[in-house]
Amino acid sequence: MMKRVFIVFLLFSLARVGLMAENSKHADFELVFGDYARFDQAMVEKVLSEEHGKRHYVDHDGDGKPEEVWFIDMDSRHKDDKRPLLVRVIDRDNDLQMGGEPDKDSDLWLADWHADGKVDAVISYEDTDHDDVANHQGIFFHHRTHGLCVFWNSGDGDENNVMMYDIDYTYYQVPCQSYSHFGGDDSFTLYYLDKGKYLSSSLRWVPYWENPFLFFDVNGDGVAEETIRIEGESETVAFVRWSFNLLPDIANPRNYDVSITACAPGWTPEAHWNSTYDLILEDEVTESCLIEGIPAGKILKRSMAKEYLSSITWARVLFVWDEIDLNVAWKNVNDTISRWEGIITESYKDEDVFMPQVGGPACGPFNKRYALILHPEKPNEYYYNPAEQKIGIKNSDLAWLDVDFDGDRQRDMYYKGIDTDKDGIIDVIELDVDGDGEVDDRWSVDVSNIKEMTWDFYSMNEVYAPIIVREPERKYLLTRSLAAALESIQNGWGDDPVYQLLTGKFENAGIYTQYANRLIHSDESVLYYLTLLQDRQIVRLKKSGAGSEGFWQKFNQARSQGNTEAMFEAVNKEFKIKGRGINYKQWIKEIRQ
Repeated sequence: MMKRVFIVFLLFSLARVGLMAENSKHADFELVFGDYARFDQAMVEKVLSEEHGKRHYVDHDGDGKPEEVWFIDMDSRHKDDKRPLLVRVIDRDNDLQMGGEPDKDSDLWLADWHADGKVDAVISYEDTDHDDVANHQGIFFHHRTHGLCVFWNSGDGDENNVMMYDIDYTYYQVPCQSYSHFGGDDSFTLYYLDKGKYLSSSLRWVPYWENPFLFFDVNGDGVAEETIRIEGESETVAFVRWSFNLLPDIANPRNYDVSITACAPGWTPEAHWNSTYDLILEDEVTESCLIEGIPAGKILKRSMAKEYLSSITWARVLFVWDEIDLNVAWKNVNDTISRWEGIITESYKDEDVFMPQVGGPACGPFNKRYALILHPEKPNEYYYNPAEQKIGIKNSDLAWLDVDFDGDRQRDMYYKGIDTDKDGIIDVIELDVDGDGEVDDRWSVDVSNIKEMTWDFYSMNEVYAPIIVREPERKYLLTRSLAAALESIQNGWGDDPVYQLLTGKFENAGIYTQYANRLIHSDESVLYYLTLLQDRQIVRLKKSGAGSEGFWQKFNQARSQGNTEAMFEAVNKEFKIKGRGINYKQWIKEIRQ
């Protein structure tokens, strides 16, 4: 009996909590949108009773021009569990005509799920320069913790009325992200409605989480080459992610190559989310706006973001380079799009070292070149080493590349970068070629031609783009010569599973099977796999004992300098290999067919 009474009480309590939350939601919408969020029940019943999809116009002043239109939205993109989906659109730029459609440059769209007469979601548009194209889009929704929230989107120079795609007049990460713009020179900020936390006497939109999220079309090609995401609340900064797309392609616009994730001053691994952050945005670097007439809290100015963030000494920094050129959600195999957020690094935990994941979904631990600075003493510094043909961050305490080349989510190889003289530059590489925890190869990296790099698109593109043009062919020729040398020592030694994956077009390659076409058609991916193949072949050749001392001296020197052509010539001369095998262009054409 007592158990039954308790269950009844529990169900009653849950229902009461749900009702209170629902009432709070409707009260918040009315607080912001006033009478627009109060639906006339007679009108609701009229729209419901007539043909669904029919437009019902309302002309309040009898001038022949309607001020609003109601209808049941029949669009197939909306979810069945929200139907019937009643929509009320308020014409805010005086251009709605009888028989016409409302617009998405200035109008206010209010959605009522299940047509019960209460607002559940709102989308607003603002055309601030009066060119009939939206400059701002607000997607208003109710959050169980933060109450009424809004994604405030801005077309900062790249005007479009897509911005965030909606289903049910709200934003679902999947699948809306696939159809949202998230590029060009757009930006967005997430706010919640503060009803007394910061200002007791007035309403205020408080920026939090995406605070802001900025996209930059640096070269004017319509693709975002750079994105910056600040995470925090109000004027307090907690974390920053800053990513670059160094080889922009209109056909593949979300293809980020390199990123940093930084913890703000005051962050500690012990307190983590509850850290007392010291980075508070000052007035001179911030801007604010009005959202539906309500003041919004300050966010970092777009025009000052790059310079300001470059000047900060962070509490902890994680650098990442997407070597495999596959920046996708690692854990969710159904979320296969290239990430629009930049590169979201996997958290790092090892004994007493911790670096959090910031945002999600993460790109995973494998095939990404990581470098972690535990206790930065100055703002970030970057360099390019032609001997590695890589861009890196200075002063890393840990540097590694965990390799899963066959897509089984298990370690196949592991690279470790070491700064032996503590000058901030990686000068030794160790390789565990089979993932058994033992070092199989170690080589020095020439640091005599280091070039200081600035953290901007043009500087990095200038050195990176030529590498991707020239180096895949050179690596291919070298690996064919190494294979021939190994085959001359013993039949079958020239074969390798990495090469089989490439020539087999990643068939049966675990999680990479679904990305096969993408990998095969990426010069960056091909270069990555050919580099893995090269290093595996070198280990095998060393262990065979073949090759004269003079050969290995020349070969190792060329390798330390990143001179692939000299390595190729040395192998051909020592092992008397004639010809260059199949032409690279022909080979790559065949595997891409």
